[in-house]
Amino acid sequence: MHFQLSVFYQGGLFLYSITSEDKQTFQFQLKSAPPDKEAPQQFNVLHPEKNVWQFDQEFDENFKENVIRVMKRTKL
Repeated sequence: MHFQLSVFYQGGLFLYSITSEDKQTFQFQLKSAPPDKEAPQQFNVLHPEKNVWQFDQEFDENFKENVIRVMKRTKL
């Protein structure tokens, strides 16, 4: 399954917008952005099978874990 995930900051909020292949969009926000961190405006995550997540860019492990946790919330 392929998702497009957009991540951005607005004030102290860390916002996610996830669009699935069938164009369904999910939006999430965290209450505060990590201090002194920036996220790319957009990147892709491939989820070809259970417990396999492939990012099209390199990120630190903490960031990837947070993204995967949010993705799992969609229950797609």
